Amino acid sequence: MFVVFFRLAVPEFVKLKKWEVHEVLGFLFVWHHAEGEEPSWRIEDIPQITNGNWKLFCRFDNRISCHIRDIIENGFDTAHVKHLHKPNVLLSADTFLRSGGESLWARCTMNHWTAKNRVEAHRCFNEFDADVSILGKRWQVFRTMVKTQNIGPALILDHVQSKFGTAWVVMAVLPEEPLQMRLIQRMHFEPNASWFFRGVTLFSAFQFERDILIMNTKSLNERPPLQPIDMNIREFRKWFSQFLSKNSPTWQTVRERTLQW
Repeated sequence: MFVVFFRLAVPEFVKLKKWEVHEVLGFLFVWHHAEGEEPSWRIEDIPQITNGNWKLFCRFDNRISCHIRDIIENGFDTAHVKHLHKPNVLLSADTFLRSGGESLWARCTMNHWTAKNRVEAHRCFNEFDADVSILGKRWQVFRTMVKTQNIGPALILDHVQSKFGTAWVVMAVLPEEPLQMRLIQRMHFEPNASWFFRGVTLFSAFQFERDILIMNTKSLNERPPLQPIDMNIREFRKWFSQFLSKNSPTWQTVRERTLQW
């Protein structure tokens, strides 16, 4: 027999903290504000994903040793795009690391990128116009437009368009430990997207493994000696600073309150 003891009134010392939760795009988002302010913006839905018309095609789960800011900042580092992502899309990250992207296989097909960036309130945007050259000849039929919308400090939406189909790639960043991030990618394609387009987009996602190799070994420098070509990074860091304040918890303060970190 179980005996349940209870009181008519809840003790005054019992406090319940509430968190606003928003379920969208296959994720649960929790609003946290260091000053306790109410949500000032919302994450907009993508109807094609929510209604199930654009079904989940594949999912990636990566662990990265970096600051959370580095992942979104990657899109504003336009100088690295032309070096890291120009060689053959089929080139694995390990092979790229060994050859530096200069092998015959790496130069068999090349990706050519132009990029535009801008910031706006709690969002920032990247636009990448890419085409492919095979054995030195460019083929406009393979031209692809990628419009990236970064929402807040930890959500990335890629809208990929080409003559062969359209896709949404949803990426969410989850801090797990100090300077240890978990990046989850979910890829959704329109129903009539060709399998060629699905394969190319899939291999393009694999290119991010090249970025992970760099992020896992880079050092965090708050005042790097940026060159004129890197001014987009300065603009991005100023935008990102809105998500941090003097009351934002640090890993030192969190460690004092919990054993999880």
